[in-house]
Amino acid sequence: MFNSLMADKGTPGRPRYQRGDRVRFSFRNRETDEMEYLYGEVWIVDSYGTFFNDSEPSYDVYVVNENWPEGCLFKHIPESCIDTGLLG
Repeated sequence: MFNSLMADKGTPGRPRYQRGDRVRFSFRNRETDEMEYLYGEVWIVDSYGTFFNDSEPSYDVYVVNENWPEGCLFKHIPESCIDTGLLG
């Protein structure tokens, strides 16, 4: 499933998601080095990407789950790592 997410890269200036959208994104856990999926809400849209990746839009996604009961903002998530499937 991770490869299918990475294959679909967005277009700068034309973001697929907007503030308030619920999304799922892939995330590599640094402690276990395993790929995980997190679910959250788009808070910020960087339509033209960021200074280190301007080839696709990126997003700041707010996640609340058992690991972050108070919430955690994940920044600069590339559009190619996001989808809306199987929302939690």
